[in-house]
Amino acid sequence: MLKDIKKFLAEEEKFSKPLWKATALAWWGKETTGEENYSEIAQVLSETLEKRAANPERFSKIKNWHGQMDKIDDSDVQRIIESLYLGAIGSQKNDEEISKTVKLGLQISSDYVKHRGIVDGEEKSSNDLSDILKQSSDNSLSEKAWKATKTIGEKVEGKLLDLVEIRNSSAKRMGFKNYYSMRLITQEVNEDFLFNLLDELNELTREPFLAHKRKYDSERAQRYNINEDEIMPWHYENPYFQSVPFDTSVGDKWFIGKADDCLEKLAIETFDSCGLDIRSSIEKSDLYEREGKSQHAFCLGVDDPNGDVRVLCNLRNNLTWGDTVLHEYGHAIYDLLATENLPWFLQGPAHINSTEAIAMIFGRQALRPEWLIDFLGAPSNEVNDAAVQLVNAQRFKMLAFSRWEQVMCRFEKELYSNPKQDLNQLWWDLKEEYQDVRKPKGRNKPDWAAKNHIATAPVYYHNYMLGEMTASQLEHDIVKTTGSGLLKNKKAGKYLANMFSFGSRLKWDDLVKEITGEELSPRCWAEDFAKAPE
Repeated sequence: MLKDIKKFLAEEEKFSKPLWKATALAWWGKETTGEENYSEIAQVLSETLEKRAANPERFSKIKNWHGQMDKIDDSDVQRIIESLYLGAIGSQKNDEEISKTVKLGLQISSDYVKHRGIVDGEEKSSNDLSDILKQSSDNSLSEKAWKATKTIGEKVEGKLLDLVEIRNSSAKRMGFKNYYSMRLITQEVNEDFLFNLLDELNELTREPFLAHKRKYDSERAQRYNINEDEIMPWHYENPYFQSVPFDTSVGDKWFIGKADDCLEKLAIETFDSCGLDIRSSIEKSDLYEREGKSQHAFCLGVDDPNGDVRVLCNLRNNLTWGDTVLHEYGHAIYDLLATENLPWFLQGPAHINSTEAIAMIFGRQALRPEWLIDFLGAPSNEVNDAAVQLVNAQRFKMLAFSRWEQVMCRFEKELYSNPKQDLNQLWWDLKEEYQDVRKPKGRNKPDWAAKNHIATAPVYYHNYMLGEMTASQLEHDIVKTTGSGLLKNKKAGKYLANMFSFGSRLKWDDLVKEITGEELSPRCWAEDFAKAPE
């Protein structure tokens, strides 16, 4: 049987490997230019891969071998069969469903890429709208900018609901409750474990979050010269209130006068300091704003074994983009190093939340005094004077994102459980409960559909929180085992490189235990961030 499996795997690799690369290149072209021909190429290639994964004969073979795992005397082959089985479950669609799914997904993705909000008759990019929300004290202008960030929702709502229907239909045919439940199973995440964890985090974070938010609401009310009970969603600096950037007078001023490529160079220096080299990825990346280019940052492995891992950003010199560029190259370094001495099927991160953990570890550095002083070159006296504010800012940042994550996870679960319910109201019910954000009077728009992750990265958001907890657990263990933190610590780089070397040989939760010696828990994350402001 092992001989037959290895022959099958060799054929799979020969077929899939070049197609994966070609598909990635087409996606890269689409995201960096917005040109339709790339979307058409990506659709054809994606459908080819989807149809291969959906092939009933192929699935029957994998399912048969999966049922005889105890007879496979090769741990790598066992893990590959497990991964292929879980992947194939989610791909059991007929040709019509595959074509519709891929076509709708690409159409929606292109809509997000091309969309520009309109403020007073003028097109605005996401960065432009973000700048208004961050800098304006004009209530009317901020309201217009916030509403402009949501208009894409009305454009994609119908297509997105069609996509939800197709996803649910194929999942139910395979015997699952719905697409959401199926996706969790195929990601090796237990649904009860996840929502028990979310409930625990809700209790851990509610009071410290509200303590930070009361202070923040007071500041926003003063800025707009309104009462605190008049604060609306457009008075926050982020259109989803998923993040709470520094006051520009605290952080962004340290970028004044820096070269346009300073963040690119700082990313290289940051990774160099712990013995990790991202230059091969930097050379292939697209880091600066351009017309027609996607406004959403991401990392894409095009040909990981040959060092072709790319990052897309739209860098501007501020702390938000400092966090983002370090985050994305955290993904990149994992992709680059999780390839050596591994079968092709086991190359790459152990799990989505594993690579998110590494991205988050690096992204966090942008708010640390050591990075601000030693890498950015901020005046030490100013950073030290702002030390308490820096600590409070990072706590609030993490708490705010944790509460936003409650909204996303619970909304998606409900979306796939009952897509015909009043989703517009559900969205605002959850935002009010978990984020303490007031619904604008009379608002009845598909604001939920404006969040691109719901369409393009479904059932993904829980991985951010699992990643955050893993990041804290890893950081605590790095200090314990090497004697210091990540920056300027070659031992920390070796620690992470060892983790990367496992590729996806282990399940994500087993990898956490293997590396840190403990099962994943919220303890370290709560010790770091679930605290009221000082």
